[in-house]
Amino acid sequence: MFERDSTVFFFSLFVGLIILFVNVPQSYAVGCNVACGGSVTCNAGLSCDAGTGLCKPPPPSCASAYPQSVTTNNTTGTFYTYAAGVANADSVYFPTWSTINGQDDLVWYSGTDLGGGTWRGDINLGTHSTGAEAIRTDVYMNNCGYTNVFCGPANFSICPVAVACPETCHTDTQTRPNGTCGDTSCPPNAPAEQTCASLSCHTDTQYPPDGNCNTHTCGSNAPPAVACPTYCGYPGGDVVPNGDCTTTTCPAVPDISPPSTPSLSSTTANCSGSMAFSWAPVTDNGCY
Repeated sequence: MFERDSTVFFFSLFVGLIILFVNVPQSYAVGCNVACGGSVTCNAGLSCDAGTGLCKPPPPSCASAYPQSVTTNNTTGTFYTYAAGVANADSVYFPTWSTINGQDDLVWYSGTDLGGGTWRGDINLGTHSTGAEAIRTDVYMNNCGYTNVFCGPANFSICPVAVACPETCHTDTQTRPNGTCGDTSCPPNAPAEQTCASLSCHTDTQYPPDGNCNTHTCGSNAPPAVACPTYCGYPGGDVVPNGDCTTTTCPAVPDISPPSTPSLSSTTANCSGSMAFSWAPVTDNGCY
């Protein structure tokens, strides 16, 4: 009798303990986006969101987004954009498109985690550069509880390569790209007009500019040659043109006229009856 009662007692006690164990609330942790509350807690790094009743991590955040440079002259190859100070994100995307034709060239580039909170987006310029200048890149962050949290823009511009001002003659103001998405003003470079009268002495045909990227014809303007005087007793010193844009200082011509020539006079006689001579000058207009 006692033995049977003991068996019943211990059996009842065992069943009671099982029932008690089953009914005691058990505490355990769950992962992201799993219902939480009461005895159900969230894994490390997650918290039970009061609004949704789900385990969630903190929302992603960042300090800044930026391009490697605000302009580039390249139209092909890879261009880098960055997000810095990123926290609580397990993926970052860099959607990129040009500002022409809407978003027909939109590409969502998956970012690379460089460590230290920095992520990089590698943009294929060839996909977006056709006819484009301004390129738009937005940066979005994600984790298991949040999708596409905006970090900021990392916009840049594709600028035409710089072109020097034309060296060929032109009379109008022209513009050329300066390589930084702007223009350089190229003023007219036509030579100033030069008239024939302003040219120095020359013996050949000259072609001075007419101020309009053309020339006009100027014939020789050398003074004709002038001979030096040759008359007797000319003192010299006159400067005369040689006909070839040079001059000559005329030399002196010495007076080499002969002395006066004696002439016979018949009106005078001496006492011996002989004839007497007297001198009279003879005029001569030349040199001997």
